Amino acid sequence: MLYLIVTLMMLYFAAVGIYYCEHEAQPEAFASIFHSLWWGVATLTTVGYGDIYPITTGGKIFTFVILLCGLGVVSVPTGIISPHCPRPEIWNSSFDVRAFRVSSHGDQFKKRGKPKETQSVAGC
Repeated sequence: MLYLIVTLMMLYFAAVGIYYCEHEAQPEAFASIFHSLWWGVATLTTVGYGDIYPITTGGKIFTFVILLCGLGVVSVPTGIISPHCPRPEIWNSSFDVRAFRVSSHGDQFKKRGKPKETQSVAGC
């Protein structure tokens, strides 16, 4: 819940900040704070969509800071939640990854002979 609140606050801060940095240079792209929310969502969750981007120096610096903060806000809950997710059945079986190799073309997998002992990858 805390990360959701922090994410929403960062989203609002990103929209307000980019609006004040870029509105004068790009009034059609950043017409209002509400229009800037799209840029904020795309920048906080990825590296941007590319349809709206800053052109001023202040906007570019602000984007860099928001991008780094966004990656941190997304990666922290992911690291906390992902160990508690169930693993696929393949990791609990005696599947041997070494039994497969990539062909010389790299577009298909070919099965080698089964090794004498199969090792479980679940111990990793």
